[in-house]
Amino acid sequence: MKSKIGSKLPFLFLILTAVLILSQPALAIDYTTPIPLPELGTDTYYGEQGGLYPGGLNVPPPAYAGQLEAGSCYDPGSGKAVVIVMGMSMAQNSMDGWREFLNRPEINDDLIVVDATVGSNQQRFEQVSYWDLTYWNTVLQRLSAAGVTADQVRCVVYHNSWSGPTGGFPDYPQMLKDSFATTMGIIQDRLVNVELIIVNSRHYGGWNPQSKQPEPYAFWDSFAVKWLIADRIACEVDCGALYVWNAYQWNFWAPSTGIPNGTIWPQSHFIEDGLHLSEAGKAETGLLWHEYFSTQSWSIPWYLDAPPTPTATPAASSTPTATAVSTSTPTPSSTGPALTPTSTSSPSATPTATNTAVPEVTPTSTPFQTATATNSTVTPLPTTCHYNHCGSGGGVGGGR
Repeated sequence: MKSKIGSKLPFLFLILTAVLILSQPALAIDYTTPIPLPELGTDTYYGEQGGLYPGGLNVPPPAYAGQLEAGSCYDPGSGKAVVIVMGMSMAQNSMDGWREFLNRPEINDDLIVVDATVGSNQQRFEQVSYWDLTYWNTVLQRLSAAGVTADQVRCVVYHNSWSGPTGGFPDYPQMLKDSFATTMGIIQDRLVNVELIIVNSRHYGGWNPQSKQPEPYAFWDSFAVKWLIADRIACEVDCGALYVWNAYQWNFWAPSTGIPNGTIWPQSHFIEDGLHLSEAGKAETGLLWHEYFSTQSWSIPWYLDAPPTPTATPAASSTPTATAVSTSTPTPSSTGPALTPTSTSSPSATPTATNTAVPEVTPTSTPFQTATATNSTVTPLPTTCHYNHCGSGGGVGGGR
């Protein structure tokens, strides 16, 4: 008679094999077409890991998240939360859309947002001479018009890019990251009490291949921001202000729209040049920023009004007593797709630029402008260092 154990051995072997296979970490997929960083996650694009933060994650590491929550945009002397927005014309467009939300009832009455954006100034902010000759006077004038001073600014929203980008991947975003790092240092040299710099990446740029900032460079800008923030997270000495993402806007949408993230922004959201935002694009960006700041644990304390504190309900009696009810206030929740990272080895947060050619970016069915991902033509400026970062080279009141 055949042993019962022997007859079950093949079945047990199959179960053991399945368990071993399932327990192995999934291999990362390396893409050669643009995938939004939050959706790319632990997978890679030409060998560089996705996600907004290190490890392919879309949320800051716990220790860094704690630092963000401990910070504040409040100026202790005035009791005002002072935020200044800096950048080029695309930042102006975004600010135009966000401004429409800043007088809503749920917005903090003590919030002052100062618009210091300037058109046609793509990443000139890395140049100290530009600040000395032009931009610093603009900043001071707009702060004064809002009734605040440079010393009262605690938070900065920064949104910029290079005009007419050249070069390949990863050299181009690496050099843009260095330029951003230089700019962050200059900002902190001028606005000495800044605690937080909120950094934007570009909108989708594929509707006009001849624009000043076409695809895939608009997509590559996301890596420059990611690596800039990763460097700050890794910093341990003389680090200065914290850096954090603003809402990822390359092709993400405000949650309330119901439009799936990953949907390309329609051409109607841009004006004829395919670069600057139309009124529809401005409104959509403003909503995206508003919903983002309304749901992040580190921004809620200075962006939204605190909900009313309910009064205690007296003990029951024969005489009915009115009970205070809290007014509707947005409830904090996580935004963006929640990705579960696979256990794959993570590429370094900031790659070293090389002179190795990368294959041409493969176009997708969406109207991405292809570009040859080869390394050349971007010439670094002299190296300067600020706050341990080395690199090349009118107010809106809150509340009712």
